[in-house]
This record gives sequence, structure tokens and C-alpha cells, in this order.
Amino acid sequence: MTSVSNLLIHPIPYDGESAVSFLARLAELNRHSSIERLINKEQRHFLAKSAPNCRLADLPRFKYVLQLLNVDPNHQSLAFAKAGPTSRSARKWSNIELHEDLLKYYPCSYCPQCLEE
Repeated sequence: MTSVSNLLIHPIPYDGESAVSFLARLAELNRHSSIERLINKEQRHFLAKSAPNCRLADLPRFKYVLQLLNVDPNHQSLAFAKAGPTSRSARKWSNIELHEDLLKYYPCSYCPQCLEE
């Protein structure tokens, strides 16, 4: 596993911020065009093998992402734990289980009215 040490800015998470939002801010503050640009191809392969059936915001993979980016490991509390072994398993937030369909994994939103136009 190769760490990335070229991130100059390491933001502090906002209270209640999600893992994806934190990674999006980390990317933006360090002038990366997206979250995906923070991690190179070799590291993505490592993440897929080390934490299968997980998204970046899921606790198993998010812990590795923080290690790869040399970011404070205490920020892993931003990530969701999984209630089961599959990628469609509910996510745990505090004592609440959230169904996969309720979660948004991409920081972009589109207004439904704008899409109709």
C-alpha cells in the first residue's frame, strides 16, 4: 500500500459531516477535480481487494482511504458501518439502520425542475 503525501490541506470535519462530504472537501481544498482523483489506480485496486463490497463512505474502505491519504485516522467516525456483508446491506448510523436507497454517495445534486427543462 503506497501512501499519498502530497495533500497540503487537511480539513477538520464539520459536526455531523458525512465521509463523502469530507472527501469532497478534501479534494476541492487540495485542487483535485474529484474524490476519485485523490486516489491513483494502484490504490483503487488495493481498496477493492482490501474492502470488497464497500463504497468509499463505508467504514472498512474509508479506514484504508484515510491511511492512503495520510489523513487523521480519528476521522473514521464519519463513515457508515455495514449491517451485512453485501454492497446492498443497510448502513448503520449511530443505532439507526439506513437502507441503501436513502443514501447519496455523490456530492452533486440536480434540481428536478431544472432536469425537466
